[in-house]
Parts: sequence; C-alpha cells; structure tokens
Amino acid sequence: MTTLDDLHHMFDAYADQAPDGHGLIDQAREAAARRRIRRRWQSWIAALAVVAVTGGGIAVAAGLRHHDPVVVPPRAATQTTITMADGFTPVTQSTGRDSQRLQWGVVSVTVAARPGYDTKTLTAGERLTINGHDAWYTANPSEGRTPDAVPLLGWQLPGGEWVSVRAGNRADKIAVAEQLRFTTPRDVLVPYRVGWLPPQMVASSTTVDQSETIGVTWSWATKPTDNPGEDPVRIETEPLPDRIWSQQKSDLYRSVKPVGGHPAYVRDGTSELLVETPTCLVTVGTRRWGGTPDQTVDDATLRKVAENLTIADCTNRATWSPAG
Repeated sequence: MTTLDDLHHMFDAYADQAPDGHGLIDQAREAAARRRIRRRWQSWIAALAVVAVTGGGIAVAAGLRHHDPVVVPPRAATQTTITMADGFTPVTQSTGRDSQRLQWGVVSVTVAARPGYDTKTLTAGERLTINGHDAWYTANPSEGRTPDAVPLLGWQLPGGEWVSVRAGNRADKIAVAEQLRFTTPRDVLVPYRVGWLPPQMVASSTTVDQSETIGVTWSWATKPTDNPGEDPVRIETEPLPDRIWSQQKSDLYRSVKPVGGHPAYVRDGTSELLVETPTCLVTVGTRRWGGTPDQTVDDATLRKVAENLTIADCTNRATWSPAG
C-alpha cells in the first residue's frame, strides 16, 4: 500500500463483507433515533478514506480507458447536485472540483465525469431500471483481478457525469440508488462569511456530515491538490453546546488571545486555532500533514483568517452563507 488510492481500493474491496450490508434501509430506519456522537474530525476521515474509495471523490479520478467523451458539470467546487429523498440523511457528503461523494450506511455514491473505471465494461453488464432510467450492474468493472474489481451499480446523467454506487450487497445498492435525487447546482451553506484569505486562494472542497460538522478547504489557484487534507487552509464548524468539547478544551487546549471578542484556543503541536461562540465551534487550520512551506500557512495567517470571519448562528440555517 503506497498511495491514498491504494487505501481507497482496500476499503472498496472489503466493503461487500461488511456485517451491516444486509437490509441496510430497514436497519437505518430502526436506528434513526439513536444518539449520534459528534466528532470534529469525523467528516475529514470520511472524506479521505471511506468517502474517496473509488479514486473519484475529492481526488481526481483516473481517465476513461476508451476515451469516452467527458462533459464537465457546470458546478463550482462548493456546490452540490446530489441529494436523497425525504427521510434519508447521508452519513457524510462531500464536493470537490471534479466530483461529488455521498455515503449512506455502508453504501457509497460517486458522481464524476471521469468515474475511474471502464464504462463500456459497466454497460455490458446487467441492465436495470432505477427511477425510470437505465442503469447497469456488474461484478467486475475493471475486467480483471484489480483492487477496484468490486461489484458496481452505475449510470450516466444527462450532463455526462457517471453515478457509481458501491459497497453493501446488490439489494442495498439498488435501494440506495432509488433514493438518490439530482438537481441543478446548489451552494453548500456554512455558518460564517469569509472576509480575508491569502491572495490567489480558491475554495476546493466541502464536507458535511450528519452530526452537522461542516468543513471547507482552500487551495492555491495555481497549485491545486488531490485531496482536502493537503489544502493549505481549512475551516470546520460544529454546533455548540457539546459535551465532548467542554471536556477537551480543559484537558487538551490552552487559551490564547480572543478572536472577535470570542474565546480562542490552541493545542500545542497542531496548526489550528479554535474559536468558541455561543452556538459554534470554529476551527481554522492548515494542511493536516507534511508539506513544504509553500503548501502551508503560518499561525499568524490562520489568526488573520479567523479574525476576518463573520460567524453566524450554527443552530439557525437562515443565518448561513454560501461556502467559498
């Protein structure tokens, strides 16, 4: 295992063996009222591991083997065109420059112009009807014993993007596919407005999870990255009050100069600044690992970003603004 894609393929290869694969829709309905544990890092783990299992997701997917025509969707990196029917909430949903991802239970959905597999092999598989349109199911979209040789349900949208449904068993893939809905591009909303960023920075990804943690990353316009963990600026928000944060801030963090009149905290050894408002915990940070000086930003820059945020009410979506 040498690359992030190798890790993604490993998750996909074993996804059909997941113990909760059978009866996914029924299980989720029964568990809908269970208590959810919010973790500030959950959405990024999902975005980098489970959520990017196909090589699509936030990462740029591999080119089509037969050079099929590709239509670039008229969608910004901070917009989405995928949702689910009423009553269904994704575990996590992410957007990037080249693709979108959605996770529901063990089933993952990718929408990308370049899906990372041979679409002609897919359309040679079993033909199905999903919500009135043709779709195909194949046990091996890669025509060989390769890491991504896992069962796949997929179809092409009118705009040229391919929808790829993976993991779970065959019935689970079909059940989740039938709950998918596609719209014109819609802005991902966040509980703040950005007043300042380093020059030449553009929004490159968003991640939203069911615990209402929202992440947005920015990259240099001239140096786009392949995944959000490598982007030089990231802002994460989660609603307060939160019992876990109440304990963490006394055990793991130390107070620093307030930001905009709000308490602020840092954790030694990390490059992030946390701002606590009555309804929000806002984290402003840089890339999570590695990187040369031109791929990161310093603590002074992070503080300037934080000081120029206009933070709204994390519990009232009517006060939110478009990401990016």
